[in-house]
Amino acid sequence: EENERREGFSDMERAWAIMALRTALQTEAGADIPWNLVEGRLQLSTQRRQDLLRLLRFSPEGQAIVMRYGWSEWTLRPLHMALNSGELSPEEATDMLRVLADSPEVTISVVNALIEGYRQRADAQVSGEETQQTQLSTQSTRHNTGKDGLQRLSRLKRGVEQLRTQLPRSADQATRQVWRSEVEALRDSLNDLLEQL
Repeated sequence: EENERREGFSDMERAWAIMALRTALQTEAGADIPWNLVEGRLQLSTQRRQDLLRLLRFSPEGQAIVMRYGWSEWTLRPLHMALNSGELSPEEATDMLRVLADSPEVTISVVNALIEGYRQRADAQVSGEETQQTQLSTQSTRHNTGKDGLQRLSRLKRGVEQLRTQLPRSADQATRQVWRSEVEALRDSLNDLLEQL
């Protein structure tokens, strides 16, 4: 790593160089080559190579921003790890790199704060969407209850009209009195319902 710093290359340029060297060696060999050959040529440890190649997770635009500002892989680690885990999309990561480009100072703490702000906004949005879904569900339930109530009242009205035409007028007095009691009870229930509306 010390040798790399003396060479004056950014971590992004190093990542590109690793891939370019591997491609050249594979073309020369005409076959896939193991990473340890690339690491040996560049005097890199496996861990350092892996760290540098993580910068390639960023979109081409994001990589250009990283190269332009010379940020280290270590500084951007929280960002490319969030990208790798799927917490951020490539577009969101690129947007965050644009924000960092406007920051007076870019440190791992600044990157962490930026990601934490994103998480809080995302959590608030999810919470807001859940609240909205609950409200829509409640409205839907109210609407369905209202719709169901209208259907029941409509059926009741049709039933009463059918009953009126079908009741035999010739029923005896006792039968008619039972029906009358039931109709009065129904009327009282309807009056109670009417008062609630």
